[in-house]
Formats: sequence, C-alpha cells, structure tokens
Amino acid sequence: MIAKGASPGAALAFLVTGPATNAATIATVWRVLGRKTTIVYLLSVAACAVGAGLLLDYVTFDILHLKEAHHGHELLSQHVEMVSAVVLLGVLAHALIRRQKRTGPTIAAGEEKSTLTINGMTCSKCEETVTRAIEGIPGVRTASVSRAKGNAVVAGKGYDAEAVVKAVESVGYEAQEPQDHRTAR
Repeated sequence: MIAKGASPGAALAFLVTGPATNAATIATVWRVLGRKTTIVYLLSVAACAVGAGLLLDYVTFDILHLKEAHHGHELLSQHVEMVSAVVLLGVLAHALIRRQKRTGPTIAAGEEKSTLTINGMTCSKCEETVTRAIEGIPGVRTASVSRAKGNAVVAGKGYDAEAVVKAVESVGYEAQEPQDHRTAR
C-alpha cells in the first residue's frame, strides 16, 4: 500500500482493522457478547486504528519528507527522540525491577532473611496480596512472593517471623514458620 502512495498511517489502520473486523470475528463477538458489545468493539477498533494511523503519520512525517527536502541530518524530530528515550528508560527500569523481584531480595549487613512456605496462592493477585501483607509488618524491608514455588523470601531487620505468618493467614492463605531464619554479618 505504501509503495502505491498510501501513507504509513493508512496502511497501519488497514492492517489493524482487517483481522479485527472479519466476518468470523464479528459473528463470534455478536453471538457470545451481544449486539451492544459488538458495536462498542467495532467502534473501539476503528477509533484505535485511526488514532494509531494518525500518530504514525505524525511521527514519520519528518522521515518521509526528508528525501524530498534534501536537508537535515536527523531522521526524527527532537521531541520524538526524547519521548522514545524516556519510554526506553521506563522499559529498562521495569525489566530491572521485575528481575530483582524474581531473584529475591538482597540481604544487607545486620538484616534477617527467611523463607516462608505458603499454600493456596493461585494467581498474581494472590502474590500481590501476600506481598502487601508481609511488607506491612514492622521491620520487613521487602518480600519476594512466588506462587510457583509456594513461598515468600522475607528480608528486613528485627521483624517477628510469627507476625509474618499471622499476616499471611489474615489475608486467607496458609503459612508455615520459616525454617531458615538467618542474619547477615
């Protein structure tokens, strides 16, 4: 489409709306969710496709007209570069935070670390609930909760392990006393 003269935004709009508005999809949404939801669905797809197409045309305007103008050495405007840099930094920070949570909390000098066995967690919301409950205990600096492992690794200074167990049980899960309560030097 672009080779025939259409803008990148128009091509994106057609690519987005094509699969989302085919007869099979519309019939399934109509049958399962009803007429009103289908209309909202179609209007949402159209609005998002047109909005994304306009945004893409706005972002690529400088690039497409760069060949015609034969001036300037930048491919993107300074604003687009700044927004892209901020988004990239946000994605990197998010990845680092998730990695830290996966590897568990670090333990500093004088802090205690213990692993608590927890039963009954079935989803990420369960993990969040247990994490908030544990991190609300005085002395707990951080808690890394894993439903897959069925445990929570708790780090802090001067926290009561029994209070941690009671906090987990107060939000509806079974917890066992930590077996490996240790203090870093």
